[in-house]
Amino acid sequence: APVWVISPQDGDTVGRTFDVEGRGAFFEANVSWQLLDGTRVVTEGSGTAQECCALSPYRFTVKNAPPGDLSLIHI
Repeated sequence: APVWVISPQDGDTVGRTFDVEGRGAFFEANVSWQLLDGTRVVTEGSGTAQECCALSPYRFTVKNAPPGDLSLIHI
């Protein structure tokens, strides 16, 4: 897979602010993401992987996530 989320794992409970860590291959090392409530985007942002275009570690912080059963996607 070109993107792996290592933490948090599917089904984990997190607070309103939480870190996301993983590995992925991203163009220009840009890690763009969205947090969804069903199909509605509730917040979005970006981070940077350690290097471009190769399976590389990344980490970013999601802040002020609303409560609920949400999904994180990379875009």
